[in-house]
Amino acid sequence: LSTTRSAGKTVPVLVHGEERFIDSDAIVHHADAWQGGDVLYPADAGLRREVDVLERTFSLELGPHVRRWAYAHLLGETRLLREVWS
Repeated sequence: LSTTRSAGKTVPVLVHGEERFIDSDAIVHHADAWQGGDVLYPADAGLRREVDVLERTFSLELGPHVRRWAYAHLLGETRLLREVWS
């Protein structure tokens, strides 16, 4: 599924029933809500702030470097990539 068709420009995309989530933050929020909440995102405001800070750090600072590292090591593994990305 192209993220462009789902109003996005990046991956990942989660299709859950009729809903489409085109951002990793939205996917994790949906997964938490689908499990009843207070699983991945604490109901406690103080803990929630800590999770939000970690999420931003992972998304903006760590994520791009990890993706580049993974792509560099996996691009030669065509069969594996097809399996994982399909």
